[in-house]
Amino acid sequence: MKRIFNTLFAGVLILSGWACTEVEQLAIDPAATTAPVLLSSEIGENTVVATFTPGSFDVNAPVYNTMALVRVNDKDVNRVLGTTEKDNTLTLRFSEINKNLIAAGCDYGETVSFQLAIRTSLQKATADNGLNGYVDSEGRITVESYEIPVPTSGDDPYAAYKEKSVWSVIGSIASTGNSWGQDEDMYTDGTWHVAKSIVLTASDQFKFRRDAGWDTNFGAEGDVEPFIVELDKEYTAVAGGKNLAVPADGTYDLWLNPDAGLYRIARPLSGAADPYADFTEETPWSVIGSIASTGNSWNQDEAMISDGTLHVCRGLVLTASDQFKFRRDAGWDINFGAEGDVEPFIVELDKEYTAVAGGKNLAVPVDGKYDLILDPEAKTYKIINAKEAAEPEFLPDINVDDYTEMPGMAGAETWGIIGPAVSDWSVDVDLEKISDNPEIWRAKAVPFDAGSFKFRGNDTWGDYDLGGGTFGLETPIVMTKGGSDMTAEAGTYDVWLYPTAGVAYLKASTGTITPPANELPTEMYMIGAAFGNWNWESDEVVDLIPVNGKKGQFWTIRYIEADSPFKFAPGKAWSGDFTGLGEDSGYTVSGTNCVVAENGVYMIYVDTDNKKLCIEPAQVYGIGLCFGENNDVAWGEGMEKALFKAEGNKLVGTTLYTGEVRLYAASSIATSEWWTREFVFFDGKIAYRGNGGDQDRVSIEAGKKITLDFNAGTATVE
Repeated sequence: MKRIFNTLFAGVLILSGWACTEVEQLAIDPAATTAPVLLSSEIGENTVVATFTPGSFDVNAPVYNTMALVRVNDKDVNRVLGTTEKDNTLTLRFSEINKNLIAAGCDYGETVSFQLAIRTSLQKATADNGLNGYVDSEGRITVESYEIPVPTSGDDPYAAYKEKSVWSVIGSIASTGNSWGQDEDMYTDGTWHVAKSIVLTASDQFKFRRDAGWDTNFGAEGDVEPFIVELDKEYTAVAGGKNLAVPADGTYDLWLNPDAGLYRIARPLSGAADPYADFTEETPWSVIGSIASTGNSWNQDEAMISDGTLHVCRGLVLTASDQFKFRRDAGWDINFGAEGDVEPFIVELDKEYTAVAGGKNLAVPVDGKYDLILDPEAKTYKIINAKEAAEPEFLPDINVDDYTEMPGMAGAETWGIIGPAVSDWSVDVDLEKISDNPEIWRAKAVPFDAGSFKFRGNDTWGDYDLGGGTFGLETPIVMTKGGSDMTAEAGTYDVWLYPTAGVAYLKASTGTITPPANELPTEMYMIGAAFGNWNWESDEVVDLIPVNGKKGQFWTIRYIEADSPFKFAPGKAWSGDFTGLGEDSGYTVSGTNCVVAENGVYMIYVDTDNKKLCIEPAQVYGIGLCFGENNDVAWGEGMEKALFKAEGNKLVGTTLYTGEVRLYAASSIATSEWWTREFVFFDGKIAYRGNGGDQDRVSIEAGKKITLDFNAGTATVE
């Protein structure tokens, strides 16, 4: 059925709310009104795209086309959506749908079905109140079983904006040193283009332009220059228009949709948007009751805000003994409560109930902070845990152009902090990459001791090594490649690193997040009857060997007797117990201890980061000239020979030719990393490379027998 709404008033469009206003009404003849026709629709990963034939009215006025959310599950709704129009094609982002589903009373993570209509309106989508002068298409776009994604602080709100745009921002911008002579990059999802987190003062001026030239540029309409924008408002972008400015100093995202001719200036995005961003209207509805946190004793009203359909009292602190109802105009003529005879009626959170005129008082099941949501037209209400808007991401006031560019610092897959100030010189505290241009890495709430530290990339001391700066808080720390150790003061800090500028920034943290890297042990031990000891004495433990460059990963080779229990722990004092790592672990559990079924020499691999434990018969290989036929060079991967087998509690192998040899061990869960478990023997001792063994190769004569005793750490050749 075609839906036509023709309450259009002369001179101004009025949302009457709950009061009647007498104004001259502009007549619209429904018979002369044509509904838009949905021709096709395509539901993609990030957008809904629809082609259509526009509707029309019998009035001499411009019309606008958009999409509207008209039904959610089995309930009619009416929410105008921000949509891009070009050549009778509408493009709607799922982020816009998600925001409006939440505003319509749905929850993050909820699976819903919804319908969209093509809407021809006498108002722009940004000003449309959903009540006046529009006609909806007869065809609907239906989406079934859609799960509303749950935003988290770890989400990248710019994930879809990775492609560098031909559009840019140009102007007089103090923070970047831009004086109409350089361009600030923008990134696009194919429709909108954004210059992210630009620091602007109220005296800065700017415009948008394409291809870093003036042939195609956009500014504000009108005669005022600079035009001071209202934040989060969508404006018409005018070719060659006036310069733009922001109302106050701050950090902003600058958005442009060149195809639709629109722009907007907003605060930077965060991982979770304000779920009530569209609730901007005052409403005659309120909450009344006996509410301890506000001192309300049925004598004052808690205000609500509305999006035109739903009304919410947000963030109200309630105890289980409080009681409340909804009422209109701060009076009792119209009030809503619970159906039934029980008072108070204890609600189930997140459940939608029928609101009964004059019904029973409501109460929550436990003390907490709640949002109270009412739909008076549909006569429904819902009580949910309060939804808080995420704070915008703080960024230091650092312009990388003010520092010497260090292109050699770009491209590292990871960056971390290392040194006694945060751990030791073998384990990095990981930083998280939060920006590509400029490259910015961050960690929150990092505990620092008074001591030395540096930054390094890829967990190595190779190409990515920054130090030599002077420690300070809330001030740039300027470093050099390969610079000296820096000395920190004790404290808990949020840390930012701009590697391509060689700059770090620290400030005191108010957070409580401990970086996961600090939770990974730097040492690992085995202890138990399998090693002749069951008294857990520290001098009887077996010290596992760290895997080179891998946090929380250790290995060793040991002879273990059957049915002799043993355990793993990250310290000699048994501050933690890792016996239960993994289910498919290649070992048998007897009670809380590990055992093996048969006597043998075993390769043991413990990965506390990925929660893996592998215990399997040792595989020891030799590689080198003494295994190469006719003394050919045989050092390459794939040329190794598995010539060692167990004899009692030792491994024995035989060389074929005279020449040099290296030995290594491999586990089935990490065979591609066999060089990290390489060892040699020298002066009768087994020496592990990277752990005190600095010998490269050992010379062996043809026909010699090599005997390896890993428990004793000895090697013999005879």
